[in-house]
Amino acid sequence: MVKWYIATEAAMKRRHGRWHPVLAGLLLLACVSLWLQWSELPSSRFAVHLEPLSPEDEGAGWRRDTPLTRADIADDLRHMVRLHDACMTKAESHIITWRHGIDQDHNNSALIPRNDTKRLYNELKRCPDVDVYHPDRCMGSGYCEDFAAFTKYLESRILPQWAINMTFVDPATGRSVSYMDLCPTTPLLVFNHYADDLLTSSLWPTSKPVYLMPNIEMHELGSFHLRRADVVLCRTRVCVQHIRAWYKQYDDPQKHKVVYTRHTSTDPVTRARMATPGGASDAKGWEISDKRFEDLRFLHTAGGSPYKGTTEVLDCWLSKPQLPPLDLYIHEDRYNASFQSTYGGFIAYSKNVHLHTGNFDAQSFAQVTAQAAYFLGPSVQEGYGHYLNQARASGGLIITTDVPPMNELVDNTTGLLERTRRAIDPHQLLGGDFSGPFSLHTEGLVAVTDGLDICRAVQEMIAGTDAVKRRVLAQSAQQRYFQDTRFFAERMKQVKLHAQDTSRGNHPALRVEA
Repeated sequence: MVKWYIATEAAMKRRHGRWHPVLAGLLLLACVSLWLQWSELPSSRFAVHLEPLSPEDEGAGWRRDTPLTRADIADDLRHMVRLHDACMTKAESHIITWRHGIDQDHNNSALIPRNDTKRLYNELKRCPDVDVYHPDRCMGSGYCEDFAAFTKYLESRILPQWAINMTFVDPATGRSVSYMDLCPTTPLLVFNHYADDLLTSSLWPTSKPVYLMPNIEMHELGSFHLRRADVVLCRTRVCVQHIRAWYKQYDDPQKHKVVYTRHTSTDPVTRARMATPGGASDAKGWEISDKRFEDLRFLHTAGGSPYKGTTEVLDCWLSKPQLPPLDLYIHEDRYNASFQSTYGGFIAYSKNVHLHTGNFDAQSFAQVTAQAAYFLGPSVQEGYGHYLNQARASGGLIITTDVPPMNELVDNTTGLLERTRRAIDPHQLLGGDFSGPFSLHTEGLVAVTDGLDICRAVQEMIAGTDAVKRRVLAQSAQQRYFQDTRFFAERMKQVKLHAQDTSRGNHPALRVEA
């Protein structure tokens, strides 16, 4: 419409040398009307300004010019795998301290079972700089990635809900005490909304800080959680920007410290090398062949998530039988519920889609990821994106969506971004146009693509790059994984120092040192 008016104006000037008075009046009236309607919109409808991260956020002065290799952080990577395994198998029945798995002997003394009251009491009263809370309902491989990383690098412990609720008899006084009595000033790190009952409990000491690790895309994250947090540990830039903007709009930003941490995940290559097909950990591992970028074969791991862009991947691949082979790994229940009726027949007749259903454990996933060269990860949304990070760790080439945090993990220097539109989810507090109170009006967090977008990205990659270029991109992505792991480790040291100083009444800055 605007272009039509401009063209009409130019034509009239050519014909008459000036505007027709009637048309000029109508145009002026329309502009005034539009301005009045716009001015009547509430101020909250205007998009807030998202401030870029500061040099201090990004680790000013931190040395990142020296390339890292897997060997440089090999001990850390093995330790992460062992902590993740313990989280998956022991967290419901044990307190897991960070020393578990620090060496090949696993140090089982660092696992304290629920039925050993004396050891539990002695462990609980040994208050670390920061504790990590593990609710009963927060299980699964993705969250255990978070538990393993924060527990290791904060030199902390995973505290199950039952351990916090237990009471003991203090041998010195004879009175009944709980974790809250033993560690009244130790910050407790909680994930997203998974500590609601605890945070509203009258037993929570007023002197005990709340550290929050949010997943800003989750519907359950509310204003209560942000107001309650003393320190927010953001693994992504988009998290930092949105939460700082929310505090600036609805709360006192000086009351809350928002820290950019980056993040890390278990390395699938390390895990695959640590276990034999029979499952004996730390024995001679499976042979991991070098990635062959000359052989085009794509991997898409949907697992049980509805947010991995699986529909769009299938729409693309089933419409293009000339595309290279695609291995699709998806939980059987998820496939049967969402894809079997619509796509099952087409997949059965397809020659380039290879379906793998089942509930895959971490070892199976690691083996598949460690060997794949090309990854399709067109996520709709992510809190962080561990499966993308593990693809980076393995040294693969990744195609993903051009919306954060996906495009923070992968950009055009480390992979390929497909054409993407951004959308708003009205159920996300920080997602652009929340339907409830305290909405942050900004760009949405949802990536919208279709099968054509994925096909275009794949075909452009095939036509526009060769195996050498793809390997270079993949190696750059892997280097980012190594650097982010080191950054996260250094930032956790600063978080520990901050916790120590605030317990003494000081308020230090958080920055990564050189």
